[in-house]
Amino acid sequence: MNTVVTIILTVVMFGILIFIHEFGHFITAKMFKVKVNEFALGMGPKLFGFGKGETTYSLRLLPIGGYVSMEGETEDSDDPRAFRKQKVWKRIVISGAGVFMNFVLGLAIAISLVAVENPQYLVSTTVAGVLSEETELKAGDKIVSISGYRVFSGEDISFGVSRSDPTGKTELIELETEFVVIRDGEKVTLPNVKPFVRVTYEDKTQEDRYCFYVEPEEKTFFGVVRHGFFEAVSYVRTTVLGLVDLITGRVGIDSLGGVVKIGQVVGEASKYGVTNLLYLMALISVNLGVMNLLPIPALDGGRIVLLAVEGVMRKPLNEKVETALISVTMILLLLLMLLVTIKDIITLF
Repeated sequence: MNTVVTIILTVVMFGILIFIHEFGHFITAKMFKVKVNEFALGMGPKLFGFGKGETTYSLRLLPIGGYVSMEGETEDSDDPRAFRKQKVWKRIVISGAGVFMNFVLGLAIAISLVAVENPQYLVSTTVAGVLSEETELKAGDKIVSISGYRVFSGEDISFGVSRSDPTGKTELIELETEFVVIRDGEKVTLPNVKPFVRVTYEDKTQEDRYCFYVEPEEKTFFGVVRHGFFEAVSYVRTTVLGLVDLITGRVGIDSLGGVVKIGQVVGEASKYGVTNLLYLMALISVNLGVMNLLPIPALDGGRIVLLAVEGVMRKPLNEKVETALISVTMILLLLLMLLVTIKDIITLF
């Protein structure tokens, strides 16, 4: 796809995700009567803006974030509607509302995708048949977990299989992993399942395919909602496990990707239609939600932790210490973003 179109799609996607996140902070602040000075999409120099009531709405040059600037959030203010004048629980709700909206968007898209994916049926986790007599799996097995990863949906099956080789360097036909299934009412562990089988077609071409296929499930309204919910849960678990793998060294630091890498993925996804773009948006939305919940002072999760400490201590934290923590961690995060972006650019060439 044309590079310009890819850039536009990436900016639009991030714009929607940032808007949804910041709108969560904005609407809860308004709900609690906190004075909002500015609602901004983007960072850096202001491109344009307008005022309505007490709030300025602006679009800024760099599409890498956004913010809701509330009275008394980072400075002293005598205004009774200032952020710091509110009860701790209200400030926690406001701080967590952006993450909540990211999860809501991910859930809404997941349910929508399940609803339109197939007009007749849903994908279950019960094996309908196998393509190889050598596999330990049997028709009727209900898959419980793969590689220790709990399976709730079809999305979980592919991710569970991929965890048997997080590096992605092993040939599919060589992969081997543990399946736990319910067979004849009992839980059975199959320790050495090879999930793929090599199929040879009439024209002598070969393809590695899953050695099993699953049963269809009747499509109902509640079934769509349930499957969509578990798809969204799968996005969350995928992100969390990815972080755990990174921290524990199961995958290397080179697996990190920034805006450039995401732009590449957006370009690839766009080749396969709107459905793939929406799936990617849901995944990134949930990813942003999880990342923002990390207990780092510059992020929403860190702010919630600091507010929780304030609530337990029953007195405000030292403002200078809090500001210093937020500033230092923000600088470190920006440096990490810069390094990852440089790595992505170098990889391109």
